[in-house]
Amino acid sequence: MTMRILQAVPSEIEVQSARIERTTAVGGVLTKSKAIAITFGGAYRIKFTMRLTWAADKYAHATIYRNGAAIGTPHTLAAAGPVTYVENIGGWSKGDTCELWCRNSTAGYVAYLSGFVLGAEYSNGSGVPIPKGLVLTDTDT
Repeated sequence: MTMRILQAVPSEIEVQSARIERTTAVGGVLTKSKAIAITFGGAYRIKFTMRLTWAADKYAHATIYRNGAAIGTPHTLAAAGPVTYVENIGGWSKGDTCELWCRNSTAGYVAYLSGFVLGAEYSNGSGVPIPKGLVLTDTDT
């Protein structure tokens, strides 16, 4: 029996999500709004949607973090939205936390985050994707 570690490769196939809409703290404070525990290492296509209660010169900022450290592209929304952002980010290990941190520029205005989704196909290391719906195990024979 050969031990093969499953690896995630970015894809449109949704494997994990935190879809419920969350709001930022009022007053421009950077807050962790969403978090997903990584189940298999590799790379994921990460999506989220941001919108805000908008007025002139008001902004919302969101960035993807790994275990409390910023790793994604900082995104700034300067209109009511909603806008969906997509990034492919690799280097994930089992047990990491993929987090979405956000802040708004001004007290009294709120940013809304929803549709936080990780997309991937899983490979057994041979480069061949494992079809969606199969039970995933840590070994193959």
